[in-house]
Amino acid sequence: MLPTNPWIMCGLDIVSAVGLSVALSYSTDRSMFRQGLRRFLASSTTIAVILAAIAFAVVGSYGSLEAALKNWQGHSLEVPRSVEAVPVAEDDHSRATISVQNIGNSSIRIIGSDVCCGSRVDNSFPITLQPGENSNLIVVVDCRRQPSFVLTLWVEAENKLKKQRVVVSCRKPS
Repeated sequence: MLPTNPWIMCGLDIVSAVGLSVALSYSTDRSMFRQGLRRFLASSTTIAVILAAIAFAVVGSYGSLEAALKNWQGHSLEVPRSVEAVPVAEDDHSRATISVQNIGNSSIRIIGSDVCCGSRVDNSFPITLQPGENSNLIVVVDCRRQPSFVLTLWVEAENKLKKQRVVVSCRKPS
């Protein structure tokens, strides 16, 4: 199955509909064809401008198109997919900073986290984030045990408990 982007599919539908209207108005007369082509180009340009304005408004209000899509899918917390842990000189552990943001319309609480193999999150829970608010989580991992870890954050938003995962990988010593 091919992955599809809803924005691309919507654009293809619109272009197909406009193309069909031009094809129906096609005639053997060149002036009619040129007139139909002009209508097609004018309507395509108008549609492109409208879609660009919508995308600009979405990015302006959510910060990114990905954040808007996550919000519409029901996610309230934006987290990176993966982060890199940096070795710390004073001990054998590495630290990673994970920046999280509330992209929802109401406050959320990060009520806890799960990470394996002697690793931990140095923040105290719960962490409450208001809409648009950011926070940094400090994850301490023991890279001697394994090269990467999955951190699970437990998020309470709109009376629902959800989990979000972040992959923490260890930086190789240079």
